[in-house]
Amino acid sequence: MAWAVWGVYGKHQEAKARKQLLAEEYATMTEREHALTEKLDHLQTERGMEEEIRAKFQVARPGEEIIVLLGDDQKPTTTPKVRSVWEQVLEYVW
Repeated sequence: MAWAVWGVYGKHQEAKARKQLLAEEYATMTEREHALTEKLDHLQTERGMEEEIRAKFQVARPGEEIIVLLGDDQKPTTTPKVRSVWEQVLEYVW
């Protein structure tokens, strides 16, 4: 009798854990559905389509120019001056 009760209790705990996992998965999927619906609604407008095209393909309308801004972490790189062996010897001597 005790083993039967223990078995039912174990199954109950498994079902409870599975229910919790499924509830979390459902909440995640519901949030994703909401975000995708908002994006779809935005893309169905002319402005939304234009923003997406500009972002993905970096295009401009006729007469417009594209400006690329570099952040602080993206400083233009300079190539170091390459010195010849002779210049290195002279620098060492002088």
